[in-house]
Amino acid sequence: NIKYRTDRIMKDFGDQDNDTITKFDVKIWLDSLTNLNTNNKILSTATKKKYLRIFHGIFELALDNEVIKNERFHEIS
Repeated sequence: NIKYRTDRIMKDFGDQDNDTITKFDVKIWLDSLTNLNTNNKILSTATKKKYLRIFHGIFELALDNEVIKNERFHEIS
């Protein structure tokens, strides 16, 4: 669910300054994601890609609204 994933991203990154979030931070975060409803089972690659698409969308909106200067996360897969 998009709202759940967006809320989770915002919970983990919402208080962090956009300029301090690195590609490495996002990769580590994606690798550490677990399903909070099933005994912290590691998420599938497909589910992690859904989180990444939402992450890209958040940063595209920030770029469109000139909150950030460049979209530096498109290379992450």
